[in-house]
Amino acid sequence: MTQPTPETKAADPAGTLRADGIVMRFGGIKALDGASIRIRPGDTIGLLGPNGSGKTTLVNCLTGILTPTEGRIVFNGQDITRRTPRQRAHGGIVRSFQNLRLMPDLTVAENVAVGLAGLAQPLRAAEWRDRLTTALAAQRLEPYAHSPLGQMPYGVMKRVEVARALVSRPRILLLDEPAAGLGGGDWEPLAETLKTAQEQMGFGLLLIDHNIEFVRALVNRLVVLATGQVLVEGSPETVLTDPEVGRVYLGSLADA
Repeated sequence: MTQPTPETKAADPAGTLRADGIVMRFGGIKALDGASIRIRPGDTIGLLGPNGSGKTTLVNCLTGILTPTEGRIVFNGQDITRRTPRQRAHGGIVRSFQNLRLMPDLTVAENVAVGLAGLAQPLRAAEWRDRLTTALAAQRLEPYAHSPLGQMPYGVMKRVEVARALVSRPRILLLDEPAAGLGGGDWEPLAETLKTAQEQMGFGLLLIDHNIEFVRALVNRLVVLATGQVLVEGSPETVLTDPEVGRVYLGSLADA
């Protein structure tokens, strides 16, 4: 079994988000049990695990929605364990959610522009327009920009959510099941546009998704959670052929 890589503060470049020994209890239930992860600028990490393994709980701790029972979260060399989600967003930690949180009565462009509301400093009008135009183009949304979101296909809605996250130009981007419900005709362009955006912006990406093809298309490292602990960490080729990972998933992922 591939063992998790020890996380050392000395090796952290600027802009690194790191969770050390995170424990999260909900009453008598321990959703996370000493989980650690490190996301550096330019990293593309897939976070895998069966339902209930603690993936979304870990993301909620990283983004401040939850405060861990034990452990700490460090971003750019500073302890942010007790900082609010808004404070973390101001610092450049941006996320999407498992369920779409969009406004169907607004246009596609208006939904994307919501991502600019969380910036620490307001933008000049010209830069505001430039960022919005760039975000729409990056996700190939220009043809739908002025259409009500509620009239759009589901695949377009998923790209709108990603564009809303990218418009703020994050330093760390955490995506919770962005390809859920998408067929190949929809997730493949999403993967391509995410690759391009990361090349241009250099953000660290943490990706949760059950679509293994989508994950493989993007990531250079996989972390597998099981019962709130990091079970395996390594390259996709190594992790997806690990027999322990296959056992956790009740079937081999090698042929997924």
